[in-house]
Amino acid sequence: MRGAEARTAAAVTGYCRRAQARDLVGGAGGNMSARIPGTARMLITPTGLALEEVTAARLVLVEIPSGRLLRVPRGLAPSKELTTHLAVYRTREAAGAVLHAHPPFATAYACAEPALPLVTITAEEMFHEVPLLDYAFPGSEELAVIVARGIAKFSERWAFLMRRHGVLAVGRDSREAYLWADLLESTAKTSFIHLSSSASSSATTGWASGAGTASRPSSGRSPTRSRSSGWRIRSYGRGWRRPRRNWSRRPRRGRTPRRHW
Repeated sequence: MRGAEARTAAAVTGYCRRAQARDLVGGAGGNMSARIPGTARMLITPTGLALEEVTAARLVLVEIPSGRLLRVPRGLAPSKELTTHLAVYRTREAAGAVLHAHPPFATAYACAEPALPLVTITAEEMFHEVPLLDYAFPGSEELAVIVARGIAKFSERWAFLMRRHGVLAVGRDSREAYLWADLLESTAKTSFIHLSSSASSSATTGWASGAGTASRPSSGRSPTRSRSSGWRIRSYGRGWRRPRRNWSRRPRRGRTPRRHW
């Protein structure tokens, strides 16, 4: 491995480790690939390994036009999302790298409706919108077709949500693909915090003004009348509490006082 291929491999493995460190993936999930400049070949991560475990010697070499495997390390196989990566390179000539990841906040928005809201000016300027690609089983030919259509339709977009799956970030090189994925997760986290704080603030305002559906929280105690000895106080999580002694009944002369519990 020399020249452009060696530099591409070093970039892929470096940003794979960064993606794992930034919690963009978990376990052995996620995959990354990069086109070798000046060629019709690409390097892609193998299946079954965490991104932080990927080394240059473990990358799979693939021919983009035909999808033929040119070099496969012993005991390994290319990522099951190989067809998705090939669809990106075949559809968009400017694509130099692809990162597919499962960051928690962005993936949560990929599972919900409506799409990811862009609540900051930075998100609006950088993304304009984040397309949500339809669902298909991971690694299937159907998913590759959906991705190819999305890449072609949204020709000016570089970051995508994949319904019930994760995110797809495309860049001119490995660094750019990683930065798109990282920014997408940061945007999703900011949107979640903003919407959560807004909902909490609305609920608090409604309780204070007596409006809306918010209700005043219970004190947690409900007094119940005891049959013989005053009040018993029920406290949630603590069961019944022993009542106070009742000395209202005076014992008869010559007898031992009875304690009423």
